[in-house]
Amino acid sequence: MQRSAKQLRQADLALFVVDAALGWTRCHDELIDLAPARRIVVWNKVDLAPTAAGPPALPLEDALVVPTCAVDQRGIGRLLDAIAQTLVPEEPSEGTAIPFRVRHVELLQQALQAIEQDQPSFARALLQAMF
Repeated sequence: MQRSAKQLRQADLALFVVDAALGWTRCHDELIDLAPARRIVVWNKVDLAPTAAGPPALPLEDALVVPTCAVDQRGIGRLLDAIAQTLVPEEPSEGTAIPFRVRHVELLQQALQAIEQDQPSFARALLQAMF
């Protein structure tokens, strides 16, 4: 738990995944103070939510809320866009060095191969594994 808390405090971005059927819990409340300033609330399982009205008011007033459904992939593209936009708000100019981990480069190469082999679902899974 201590190592997880330390990692959360050092993160560039925190994703608060909330089950739409259960809503915001005390567990989420306990993590707020540890999380970095940049936060996204992933309002997951919207297909199981009791109402279609969306999430109620949340204690993270400044956080972007992205409704998702992992079963039918609803909102996943928007979530990935929100993560990218939050972490890199402005596109780097040409020639700018961009830090990547070796694992990220390997996953990108594997995803490219999957696309070339007409396996877009596998490519998407590899790219999602980066996060």
